[in-house]
Amino acid sequence: MINGGAGFDTLIVGTDGLFVGNNSTILCIELIELRGDSNTNLFVKACGLSFESPSATLHVTGETGNVVAEGYSQRLGQIDVDGMSFMAFTNGNSFLQIELGLTLNGEAI
Repeated sequence: MINGGAGFDTLIVGTDGLFVGNNSTILCIELIELRGDSNTNLFVKACGLSFESPSATLHVTGETGNVVAEGYSQRLGQIDVDGMSFMAFTNGNSFLQIELGLTLNGEAI
């Protein structure tokens, strides 16, 4: 379990990557920043994921890296947040926003 607590919290993922999947819980993390190289991976699986934050939105940023997201099949389109451009996805009540320039499931967005 990862719990950011109150306020706006950032989780930094290095070269080894991070898997967030079945029976994983992320509480109160609003931003995941990918650092490292093009082999940095973030695995997010909506099924079985308990994700809670005041905004119910997870932002993923970084200069390079790949987000592998299962369950976020509904693409809402491009949005801008604080001068940054994201591609937005949803699964029920959870929202995933991935910064343009990263890859999603191996494809540039």
